[in-house]
Amino acid sequence: MSMSALRNVTASLFGLLLGAGLTEAGEHPPLPVQALGKLSGPRMMADVARLSSPAYNGRQAGTLEDARSGLFVAERFRVLGLRPIGDQTFKNMLPAGTPAGAFPDGPWVSSRVVTARHIGNNPQFLLMTDPPTLAQPGSDYLPLLDSPSMSVTASVVFVGYGISDPARGFDEYEGLDVQNRIVLFLRGKPPTYPIRISHAEKERVARHKGAVAFLTATGPVLSGYEARRGMTTEPLAYYGRPEARDQHPIPGAWISATLAEVILSGEESGQSGNLQRVQKQLAEQLAPRSRHTPTVLRLAWESTETS
Repeated sequence: MSMSALRNVTASLFGLLLGAGLTEAGEHPPLPVQALGKLSGPRMMADVARLSSPAYNGRQAGTLEDARSGLFVAERFRVLGLRPIGDQTFKNMLPAGTPAGAFPDGPWVSSRVVTARHIGNNPQFLLMTDPPTLAQPGSDYLPLLDSPSMSVTASVVFVGYGISDPARGFDEYEGLDVQNRIVLFLRGKPPTYPIRISHAEKERVARHKGAVAFLTATGPVLSGYEARRGMTTEPLAYYGRPEARDQHPIPGAWISATLAEVILSGEESGQSGNLQRVQKQLAEQLAPRSRHTPTVLRLAWESTETS
C-alpha cells in the first residue's frame, strides 16, 4: 500500500469513528478514536518495511522468523499499553530447534494449530537444453510456498491465461493435450474477459485436464491496477490455496517473465516480445493463443509438512 493510500484509509476510519464517538460520548471521544489520533503513517511503513525485509525471510508460518515477527508485533502492543492474554508460554510454541534463551518468557495464546509446509533448500528447475540450463531460485523462479513435493520431467504447454470457459466461448485448453505435461499460464485475465478468474480456479482446471505441474508468470503488459500496486514481472512468493480444504495443491512455481520467454522459444536467450504480443492479441480479440512449446523441464523439490 502506498503512503497516500495508507493516509486515505486511516483518515476514512478516523472520520467514521470520530463521528460515531462524538455522537455517543459528547465532548470526549472514546479510546479507539483517541488511539487513531496517535497513528503515524511513516512509522507504519517503517514497520512494514522491516517485517518485509530479508531478516524475516518471508515469515512463513511455523518458522523461527515467524516467531520473531510475532514478538516484534507483541512488543509494539506492549509499548501501546496492551496486556497479553492466555496462559500458554510463548516458548512452548516455538519451532523445534529454537536456541535456548532466544525469546523471553511471557503469556501467549494460539487459537488453533497451523499446518505449515516447507520447501527444501535444494529445489531443481532444469531446462533440458543442450547442455541443460539450471534456473536460479529467487531471480528466475520460486516454488509455490505450499507446493507438494515433486519430481517430474515433462514438456511445457502454454495455455494463455489458463482459462477454460466453453460456455462463454473462451477455452484456452481447447484442442490441446496437457495430460502428464507442465502447463504455463499468465497471471490475471484478458481485459475483455467478463468475469473474475482466481488462481485457485486455474489450478483446478490444470489438475482436471491432467497436468502434472504448472508454471505461472506476470506478463509484461501490466494493468493500471497492477502498475499502481508496484507489480513487476519477477517471481512472486505465493501460496496456492486450493479451493477445498481437503484438496492438495498441484505442484507449481511462479517464474519470471524472462524465463517464460525462454520456455516459449526453447532458446536460452528467449525471443523478447512473445508474452507482450500474446497479451496484446488477447486484449484485441478474445481468442486462444495457446500452443505446445519446444521446452522440456525437469522440476524437483522436497516439501515437508509440520504442525
